[in-house]
Amino acid sequence: MADLGESGLKEPGYCGGHQPISMEKMTLLTLWYLANQESMRGIADRFDVAKSSVHIVVHKLTHHVAHKLAQKYINWPTPHLMPSVTSDFKSRANFPGVLGALDGSHIPIEAPSAHQLEYNNRKMTHSVILQAVCDNSKKFTNCFAGYPGSAHDSRVLHSSQLFIQAEADKHKLFPSDAYHLVADTAYPLHSWLITPFKDTGSLTPQQTRYNTKLCQTRVVIECAFGLLKGRFRRLKMVVCKVESIPDIIITCCVLHNMCLMNDSDELLEIQDMDVGMNGSGRVCGFESSQGKIKRNYLVASM
Repeated sequence: MADLGESGLKEPGYCGGHQPISMEKMTLLTLWYLANQESMRGIADRFDVAKSSVHIVVHKLTHHVAHKLAQKYINWPTPHLMPSVTSDFKSRANFPGVLGALDGSHIPIEAPSAHQLEYNNRKMTHSVILQAVCDNSKKFTNCFAGYPGSAHDSRVLHSSQLFIQAEADKHKLFPSDAYHLVADTAYPLHSWLITPFKDTGSLTPQQTRYNTKLCQTRVVIECAFGLLKGRFRRLKMVVCKVESIPDIIITCCVLHNMCLMNDSDELLEIQDMDVGMNGSGRVCGFESSQGKIKRNYLVASM
């Protein structure tokens, strides 16, 4: 975050003569804000700045990170790395071809002043949705945040650049037909997005085995969300303007990846599972013909 490229931020209400807030203090203030649930007034007192400055600093830095640095730290695996990515995933449950695990997680927010019903999730609380893909090390490789909590996972997916790019030019993201993501039944089945069989009580032993292996592979994204929310406790309840929330979420995802890249020991002490609400809780009925063919092939190969 020190890449912001600005020397500092003057506190509002002063017409010169007052020392600008240093880049170091801006960075530490923002990190503290993201890592805790302390009030803006408490943060202002802690860092000896005006309350209005806390809002400005957090907004400026999270906006910069989300729009300028995210592409540097949240990266889709390169074709050169894809074999090792799939090999790492295969070590979990012997499920082949997996480039990432996909899921959505609800980020609780204060009731917005407008469109409250749109942000009401199935638990009748307000939230926005983070859709993410992670690799076997829990590093995020794709993130999309901000959709209202009432949205179905499949609707969020269809609005994301991930889906748009995968449908427009699948081989750019999945250069081999053997590659795919794994997700739960809330998502549509495609040749590049593999989901479980819906259990209606008549699954074959092979289909049940396939479902078990997929679940054991997919669970890594829930662990990634658990690490994210455990370290950045602001995500347990975000109180700010709705339009600023996606930047805050994506900034936390960037910092999450930076921690993993630097082997932060603190991550080991954080609960390794998302105890919040994931997904919409609804099943998606769409299954493409190519997706069915590929899934049946995977079942037969296990």
